[in-house]
Amino acid sequence: MEVDRFCNWCDDNHLNLNVSKTKEMVIDFRNCGAKANINPLRIKNQQVEIVKTYKYLGNIIDDKLSGSPNVDTLFKKLNKKMYFVRKLRSLKLSRNTLSTFYRCIIQSNFTFCLSNWYKLCTSADIKKLNKIVSCAKKLGCITTNLSDLYINCLDSKLKKIMENNNHPLHYKFSYLPSGRRLRSIPSRTNRYKNSFVLSAIRYRNLST
Repeated sequence: MEVDRFCNWCDDNHLNLNVSKTKEMVIDFRNCGAKANINPLRIKNQQVEIVKTYKYLGNIIDDKLSGSPNVDTLFKKLNKKMYFVRKLRSLKLSRNTLSTFYRCIIQSNFTFCLSNWYKLCTSADIKKLNKIVSCAKKLGCITTNLSDLYINCLDSKLKKIMENNNHPLHYKFSYLPSGRRLRSIPSRTNRYKNSFVLSAIRYRNLST
């Protein structure tokens, strides 16, 4: 079992696993009955807690690989930060100063891993986040809508991957013999179709 091998590797390298902080998340798109048949994970005779959501590097990942839990958390956080934009507006600061604050404190949160989670969101999720953008615009900030931010992030990430031969995803992006369009990857599910790799390939082919 991979977990046992990993535990043995940790022991051999003098690393202690904190089982109480270790979580298990089962990503399975079958019915609930199938999930119930999965044996719980145990590490050193301790059962690992099964969770439906997990925070990883600031992003909320759920067992359905949807964007809604992450959007809900992001919306609450940014809604609180908008208080400071309103306070700065009440002090009659210049539009450039307001916009700089907005880009650093609000927009930077939007763009963090945006190329990964944007396509997982529903239209209701996107509409929810765009309320923050619209509110900031009404307060006098120079804003960029979420879809344009996503395209910018997607394009930037794609260029970095294609320029780096050592990147794990570099081999996914190869040109057709014409040298103009990227080779398409077949997809049988919308979930895979909306993943970063396939979204990036579609974007590059449509922009050429």
